[in-house]
Amino acid sequence: ETARILYPDRAAAGTFVAVEELREWSGQLENGRRRPSAELAAKFPGLDVAQLPADETNWDPVDLEAEASVAARGLAALAWLARRPEDRIAVVAHGGLLAVLFDGPHHGGHTTDFVDDPDNVLGPRFANCEVRTVRVTTHPGPKYVIAQV
Repeated sequence: ETARILYPDRAAAGTFVAVEELREWSGQLENGRRRPSAELAAKFPGLDVAQLPADETNWDPVDLEAEASVAARGLAALAWLARRPEDRIAVVAHGGLLAVLFDGPHHGGHTTDFVDDPDNVLGPRFANCEVRTVRVTTHPGPKYVIAQV
């Protein structure tokens, strides 16, 4: 829904891709439960849901997803983005995932060997619907270097 508000022309053109790795923490809270992909496709015409499992498979009403798992998904999302042919990509994701991915020292250190944000552009917690523009450069390792644009 946020992406459609921020980029209405792109929504109409059907250029949105739902990526499972960019979902919020899974478990315990209802906002961590993903809708079935068919329901998402019906609610958001033009949304490419081909990369989503048909149904929620990770949500647990008792246990919250481990922080290391969230970090691994975030790194997988960065790898997916790095393989994309586009030069500019808007990424719309939840703050919990972004905090674990880009503020590694305060979230278990799971990503500190892979994400270098020397100016701490993405480290501070995102506000609701906040937009930040950065350049991500991929280096061998892989290592993702963040720079403010």
